[in-house]
Amino acid sequence: MVFYASPTYSADIGFGNVIPGAGVVHLSMHSMKGMHFIHVVRQEDDFSCGAASLATILKYGFNLPVTEDSVMKGLFHISDPAVVRKIGFSLLDLKNYVDNIGLKGQGYEINVEQLQHVNIPVIVLLNLGGYKHFVVVEKVTAAQVYMADPMLGNRIMGIKEFKKDWNGIVFAIFGKNYDPHNVLLTPSEPPSALRVLRGQLPVLKVPVVHFGFNQASHF
Repeated sequence: MVFYASPTYSADIGFGNVIPGAGVVHLSMHSMKGMHFIHVVRQEDDFSCGAASLATILKYGFNLPVTEDSVMKGLFHISDPAVVRKIGFSLLDLKNYVDNIGLKGQGYEINVEQLQHVNIPVIVLLNLGGYKHFVVVEKVTAAQVYMADPMLGNRIMGIKEFKKDWNGIVFAIFGKNYDPHNVLLTPSEPPSALRVLRGQLPVLKVPVVHFGFNQASHF
């Protein structure tokens, strides 16, 4: 039996009569969708992935009080809104915005092997089946790329797929107040329901017959 304390985004949930002898187990739960976007600024428009990616680095890498909306307003001042709504922001738009707020934005052409040694979060442009999409690359290993995706949240892409979709350019941001120990540099595995519960529910050595299984169902 499951008892919900409240239907809100985060809630205390009680699990009762699940494990014999365990009583009611209370867990603090967050919505799976919300957990996917921890430390990620979510994009609210089709064309705003660049603004949201930039806001993610400025907020969590430089501790600046920015939102997607505030970054978009600044970007619109230095770009053509009609063009932006049609094809989105460009890397040049992002660079001009960063330079205007007193930081330094720079694009670099590198390969995946070099990207593994980049120790700051960077913005990259992916071609996802013809759809151009900006994301923040947080960490790269020999097999996986950890990303803060403004559309999908925290996710991991295989290195082969990433190489196929990436144009080989990264956009890096430098300047004062950068936190070299920011949360973007230590991304966690994207959440799953099993991973959320694992390690929180008590584990008891109870014969399976206590869960209603008969002996025949063991085989």
